[in-house]
Amino acid sequence: MSLNVQRGLVKSIKSSEFFSIIADSTTDISSAEQFSLCIRYVDSNFEVHEVFTGLYNTPDSKALTFFDAIKDILIRFTLSTSNLRGHCFDGAANMSGKLNGVKKLIEYIQPKSCFVHCSNHSLNLALQEVARKNISMCDIFTMVRDVSNAILESAKGKSIYENIVLEPCYHPSKLDSLKQNLLPFCSTRWSVRVKSLTRFLDNYSRVQKTLDEMLSGSVCIADDRKSTLRGYVKKFKKFKTMFFLTIAIHIFGPVEQLAKVLQNPKFCASDSIKAADTLKKTLLSFRTNENFEKILNTVNLHAELCELEPLDDNRRIQTT
Repeated sequence: MSLNVQRGLVKSIKSSEFFSIIADSTTDISSAEQFSLCIRYVDSNFEVHEVFTGLYNTPDSKALTFFDAIKDILIRFTLSTSNLRGHCFDGAANMSGKLNGVKKLIEYIQPKSCFVHCSNHSLNLALQEVARKNISMCDIFTMVRDVSNAILESAKGKSIYENIVLEPCYHPSKLDSLKQNLLPFCSTRWSVRVKSLTRFLDNYSRVQKTLDEMLSGSVCIADDRKSTLRGYVKKFKKFKTMFFLTIAIHIFGPVEQLAKVLQNPKFCASDSIKAADTLKKTLLSFRTNENFEKILNTVNLHAELCELEPLDDNRRIQTT
């Protein structure tokens, strides 16, 4: 059956004559290198298609190894590099290196193939550089990652979290009204962190009480990690922690939408540029006093419910 599916895909690809490839690699949970390859083509009706060929275990992550894997896959699909017109990778040196990367090796055998830097990877790099320049955002991401991991990595920690009982919520914000499991915080893809951040904020009091219970001796925690978590307990009580957590969700929510758009195979370059411009306008709208007041009022409601230390003057937050 698999061979019949492959033959059908090859027939469709060959009917369009020209094609391009999208390649990436990562390590799985066993630290084995997994190389993936997709073939992109346009049919006679000008419909764009992307075909996932599979995951391939490679002995290492060297450029030549990946280049040989690409050639081997194309041979299996009976596709000639003479019809290759594009190759898309991330910015890693082994993939996109100008001298010895897979990009250069492909251009040696097919100069007509045009290299495209993955748009989602470019977005990820841009977010990474911006976030590095904001200490408050970096602190929030680190806190959410460390606290979520501390709870999720321990069976007893997860049990404590699941059995925390909070008073029924009659507050307008509805914060902590529904227990939801925490989500792992992605360490590499910045544009998919909003779900983890939102789940963390929605269960703020429950996470706080879980951390208190874990540090009381219910869970065995290394001394160095315990001191770090104690620091987070103090941060949990501060208004600014909830404020910057809320700001992060407001910023990365629209960014995640752009990331989903960029993954759509039907989108062309001009559509992606328009989507990026829309994101820019959305983020700029947050800088108005009206939208800032809305966000601040929301945080005030949440802070009141969680009994956080209030700010003497909320306007001080604007200078941070």
